[in-house]
Amino acid sequence: MRRLIFLLVLASAIPGGAQPATDAAAYARAESDLRQAEQALLERYFLPEADITPEALQEIERLHGELEDGYFRDLAQRSGLLQFLTRQEAERQAARRSGEEIAGRLLQESRLENRQAGVRRGSATTFWSALGSAAVCFAGSFGCWYAAGSLDRRYLASTTTREAARLKAWSALFAGAGYTAAGVGMIGVAIAVPALAGLRPR
Repeated sequence: MRRLIFLLVLASAIPGGAQPATDAAAYARAESDLRQAEQALLERYFLPEADITPEALQEIERLHGELEDGYFRDLAQRSGLLQFLTRQEAERQAARRSGEEIAGRLLQESRLENRQAGVRRGSATTFWSALGSAAVCFAGSFGCWYAAGSLDRRYLASTTTREAARLKAWSALFAGAGYTAAGVGMIGVAIAVPALAGLRPR
């Protein structure tokens, strides 16, 4: 839309009407400078939709200031419209770049949040699995130790050597299983503690 307006401005600047009589040579030079500026903006920025540089805007403002201070009001009006369109386009481009930067930051933050959420989900799975395994192992260890204690009491009450040996062997087996289960439970706790730290939001 802005390129169409700019083309209409150029079309309206085609010579065809009467020119001011005051200093025709100076008028021709000023009009040539303005037309060159219009053509340069069209070819470098508006048609390819390139970003307008601060230097280009400053050059248009300088040209408009010179024409506005001169005698050629029609050229000053053209340069004023050219300056307005160039400023508007520069502001639109700046707003677009700002929007792209904001969108980029939001996208990065979203990706970071997704990664952190994935880490938290993984930590939660590890925590509850390790904690559950530790609880089962501790329960099993206490069960084994209870059985070993019961067998020890029967061992003390046994009346034959053979029965005493059998009860002592079973008691030792259950006691060893209890220690093994307790050790596995401690490993589960050691895994669950750092996983719990991973559940905390960063």
